[in-house]
Amino acid sequence: MKSMIDFDNFTEKGLKKVLDKFKKKDLPVSDVTANNRGIRKSGYLTKSATITFESGQKLFVAIKADGGVYQVKLNGMVIPVKNYLEEGKAFNDLALRIKKNEAIYLKTRAKRLAKAADKAVKAQQSGKKKKPSLSLARQIDEKTAALEVATKDVRDLKTRKTQSTQRVSDQDGIIAGYEKNIATFQKRKTELEFLRDGLNKRLKSLQ
Repeated sequence: MKSMIDFDNFTEKGLKKVLDKFKKKDLPVSDVTANNRGIRKSGYLTKSATITFESGQKLFVAIKADGGVYQVKLNGMVIPVKNYLEEGKAFNDLALRIKKNEAIYLKTRAKRLAKAADKAVKAQQSGKKKKPSLSLARQIDEKTAALEVATKDVRDLKTRKTQSTQRVSDQDGIIAGYEKNIATFQKRKTELEFLRDGLNKRLKSLQ
């Protein structure tokens, strides 16, 4: 099989064939980290790259000087090594694995954001208010960031849904979950802002 990479030019530009292949598989890439720097591992000279997809999933690939794959990780989990960066079945298998994992990854990410929001609100309600203004401001910033991430994910998913008829029911479920989380984040952000304003008024009255 023909390799799609060049060990001497293991950069974003050098990975263009791979990135184009992912795009054709409905796996658009949002970011690539590849500095073309060689590192010796277990006696092999290797170079590595991290490919971030628009879904947020991350693919780490380390290759050897002969063009063979040294290690592959998907979202931090090691997966069996094959010549994934060659044209043919191995690459198709890798793309399918990433695609199948997308729905699980997005659901887990949504749950993690919701859990972080719950934890912040519960901590505030339990009376941990030694520095109320700073603490609330930080929590409001966190809720705002969570809202922005969730909103972007929904927008991206809706855009990709219109571009592909695959897994429509899965995407509908994920979008519904994100929209529910967005409503929760917005509600809790509003509650925190109300608490902040009330505490600031009390602090001013004590000065």
